[in-house]
Amino acid sequence: MKIIISALFVASFALAGSAYGNVQVNANTSSVSISNVSVTVFDLTPADAVQAGYTVQSVENELFLQIDDGRSNAQGLLGPIDAPATRKLTGAGSTASAALDSDFGDLAAHAGTTWAGAFASSYLKQSATITLAPYTGFAVAGTASFTAQLGKKDDMWAAHVDVSLQDRRWPPVEISKYGRHAHYYAWETATPEIDLTEQFSVAYVNNSAEARTVSLQFMNYVSYNSAAMVPEPRTWAMLGAGLLAIGAVARRRQCAA
Repeated sequence: MKIIISALFVASFALAGSAYGNVQVNANTSSVSISNVSVTVFDLTPADAVQAGYTVQSVENELFLQIDDGRSNAQGLLGPIDAPATRKLTGAGSTASAALDSDFGDLAAHAGTTWAGAFASSYLKQSATITLAPYTGFAVAGTASFTAQLGKKDDMWAAHVDVSLQDRRWPPVEISKYGRHAHYYAWETATPEIDLTEQFSVAYVNNSAEARTVSLQFMNYVSYNSAAMVPEPRTWAMLGAGLLAIGAVARRRQCAA
């Protein structure tokens, strides 16, 4: 009986290792970024004596990195950062990083895995409080980029880029926004490589005789979830044959007794 129990334990352990073990796969990577940001100001009333323009009152940066190797080995990093800066979390089977340049609005997020069943995500947000002079038009333009190297067909990649302007009067009102949200399973794409680039722009016009405060926000988020390995049919077949053999031996011993 001890032999039978031991054999069952070994077979079960081998199957579990095949299905859920930290199996190394090809490096799966994904990134999003905002770059080439430019600000344009135009005077709505050039004939008057009031000069158009804007003043940056404050800038806040926030990040959240998370990795999980699929073996209860999760890590997280949350908090404010000052530009320029780079933060990174690295585990045995996943990595997440975020980079913030000294240029306003230049930020990037990265997530990647090398183990089946691993997960990684990166979130980075930059918010600026800006005061616009009376009769001032304010426009922001730039480039949003999405790249990914997908692995197995059940892997999932998600990415978000948001750029928005909000009126700071209470309650806040979103007045202009660019947003691109992408979710892909590897089997949904014809190629494992994704490379998307888009141009964006947001704008606000202060057509009043008073200064007005707005909030300009840039946000990047990317995640990669590497699917767990599924046992191959031959693995199930070998386990089944082994269990049948063990059952036959047990029955023979029972009959002999």
